Amino acid sequence: MRATPFPTRVILMAEYTVALPLWDRSPSPEKWFGPFEPGMLGLPAALEDRLGAWNRRFETAMDSDFEWPSDAARLTHLVDGHLLAAELQRALHDRALVLYLDDGSPAAPVPGIIEQIRLLSEEAVGVLARDIDMNEHRWTPGRAPSRVLLTPSRGGLPLVDRSPLIGMTDDRLDAHALGLPSGLVARMVRWSERWTGAGGIATPGLVDGHLLAAEIQAAVGAGVEVLFPEAGAARSAPSPELLAVADRIARLER
Repeated sequence: MRATPFPTRVILMAEYTVALPLWDRSPSPEKWFGPFEPGMLGLPAALEDRLGAWNRRFETAMDSDFEWPSDAARLTHLVDGHLLAAELQRALHDRALVLYLDDGSPAAPVPGIIEQIRLLSEEAVGVLARDIDMNEHRWTPGRAPSRVLLTPSRGGLPLVDRSPLIGMTDDRLDAHALGLPSGLVARMVRWSERWTGAGGIATPGLVDGHLLAAEIQAAVGAGVEVLFPEAGAARSAPSPELLAVADRIARLER
């Protein structure tokens, strides 16, 4: 059985108490939302089993503390997610785009919070300024990223900074600063050249992209999330609440 209409974008996302960690992110009011039930997408049973096992590892590792027991455990799960995304893209072929770690939905502000921030007294804003280190949320040249996106480029490294920082004016990244092996960088560049030379998205390029993302994730470690493909820029922007706080603090400091 397939969902009707068949989804155009599917995200692999670990969650508690689900059999299949796949969700509909199609830009349509008729989307299924999810999670999809086993059999709905016509996937091979063996792949569905591996997806379910990957999700159960998440549940077991996180347990009731909602924290990974170690960076190594989180990194292994992140890398395996990229590899599963490659398998899933291969199975779905060109029927649907597979997303991993980034679903493209906007980071919606919490109702009422922004207005409350705007109405705070100067005294309350002063307390916020003492309690919140805004430097942690501001971009500076050379700052190590927390999120990177693998994306085709017609020149340079096909990897850009997607850290949700205030004031970012340059998203370019340096392969040496990230500690990427030269062989991996060369494969990334060749992949980018094939993609741009083909003139657009094709299933082999998507599958290879997920596999490359797994290698990049293993190289940069658990402290940096590797996104592929790009779903939308909204999740990589500072939240509306953070921007409102930054604006109030900046006005107080003038």
